[in-house]
Amino acid sequence: MKNIFIASLMILTINVANAQTNIGLKLSSSINAPRISYTDDSYTIDKGSNAFNPSAVLFADIALAKSYYFSTGLGYISKRINLATNGFDSNISNQKQYNIQYIQVPATLKLLTNEVALDKKLYFQFGPQFDIAVHHKENNPKLQVIKKFQPIDISLLFAAGMQIQLAPQTAVQIGISYTRSLINVARKTWMDDGDLSIKNDLFGIDLGIKF
Repeated sequence: MKNIFIASLMILTINVANAQTNIGLKLSSSINAPRISYTDDSYTIDKGSNAFNPSAVLFADIALAKSYYFSTGLGYISKRINLATNGFDSNISNQKQYNIQYIQVPATLKLLTNEVALDKKLYFQFGPQFDIAVHHKENNPKLQVIKKFQPIDISLLFAAGMQIQLAPQTAVQIGISYTRSLINVARKTWMDDGDLSIKNDLFGIDLGIKF
């Protein structure tokens, strides 16, 4: 993973030579809001306690037109899923947590407005994100729910915030985001009956720097 980030940094740095391209780093902290459905009368599977999901993305904003950018890059995100079950073995805890780690590739559009105050602009961002699973771990191994996860997760990002210009080539971005998953991450489960669907949505706070 370290080598991937180093290689991506070198590739994105080359783009600095193009005045219409900015690179940057975005850090996010999100709370999960999974959409869960399970069709079985014997068991119930619901959302457990909230979990924080950290992420870091090295991004490049490539100008398409004035104030319109294609925003892509390479990042890392850890998505935690907390489940609460009923109807399983009563001798074990009904709380289950999965932590899935992904390499993230965004392919979004970003719009910057005119200045709303001195050195301040609003931004709006929308588009797909492609997450490639690289590792997962779980707690409470006696409670078996999900056997295999999908190798990828595709989601739509909706984000908005403010960009503050600090210097001619340096700006910070502060905003909020909503990520809506399009894929059921539970590929195979341990239950014989019932179809379990988990789509892992996120609500986040973002902090980025462009240079």
